[in-house]
Amino acid sequence: MKNIILLVKIVVYTAYYALRFIFSKDMNIPTLWCRKILHMCNVNVETSGILPKPPFIIVANHESYFDILSILYLTNYHLIWFAKKELFKVPIFGRAIKAYGAIPVDRNDPKKASFSVIKALKRKKDDAVLVIFPQGTRKNLDNFKKGGFLLAKKLNIPILPTKIENSGKIMGVDSFKINPGVIKVHFFKEIDPSNYSLDELSDILKGKIV
Repeated sequence: MKNIILLVKIVVYTAYYALRFIFSKDMNIPTLWCRKILHMCNVNVETSGILPKPPFIIVANHESYFDILSILYLTNYHLIWFAKKELFKVPIFGRAIKAYGAIPVDRNDPKKASFSVIKALKRKKDDAVLVIFPQGTRKNLDNFKKGGFLLAKKLNIPILPTKIENSGKIMGVDSFKINPGVIKVHFFKEIDPSNYSLDELSDILKGKIV
């Protein structure tokens, strides 16, 4: 029962902050939202490593929705996210992530996915930070999608390998139960993508973050 009440509160506060953002476009609101949710769930975020100056691409492993909250909590930059297109249809929340600048991706249509990458290229800003989860989904632990690496090479901006630990223990892939705990986020030294092939980048990133 406690977990159900917590989930209801998360939905209510998410809608509240989403509406605030839709009407104000205040870029501080997403950070306020994630801090509120983390506090409600009794989840702390610890970090090591150094964030470089933008632009760069965060490439991180993906085990839980709390990965997104952790990255938002730790960064003060304008983040450009790739999100599955279905999320843009969610009432209120969909409008909010569109207003924030998230880029829809159709996982079932590789051609449309490539158009999303092109769209990201056109919208690139010198002070922006892109966030890529190369595993694609929380259930995929092995196969790395190379679109983010190609994007880094075309933009000629560094890749920041980012390892997130324990988020899967906070909230499992096939569970809505939320457990209190500590998420650890480690930022490795950035990588110049021009020095490596796509396959080499895939191997290097997989070795660091998985």
